[in-house]
Amino acid sequence: MAAHVKTFAEIENFSADTKNADGLFKLYALISSVVSERAFEGELGRNSILYCKIFSKLDREAINGYNYRYAPKNHDLYTLGNYIEELAQQRKEHEMMMKVGREPQKPTY
Repeated sequence: MAAHVKTFAEIENFSADTKNADGLFKLYALISSVVSERAFEGELGRNSILYCKIFSKLDREAINGYNYRYAPKNHDLYTLGNYIEELAQQRKEHEMMMKVGREPQKPTY
């Protein structure tokens, strides 16, 4: 029971910006820790409070992408974790490309 309370508090206090890769990687780490705990085996489905609280941390674009990619019958913390990990990697690549595009280019002679 103590693990439940601690994990729910961690989820409630989660404030990383999930619009960027770092926030998504942090959310993925949180999901991974939940999925790995046997105490939460029965609470990984889409109708659980745990799933709903984690799902609510996503921005609208991520929610739409997840709903488009996975049928509702497949919504659980496993598929959500997989999706968030992939999305975080994609956003990290995009952020790196945008960063390179903004840096002034040194002239080549």
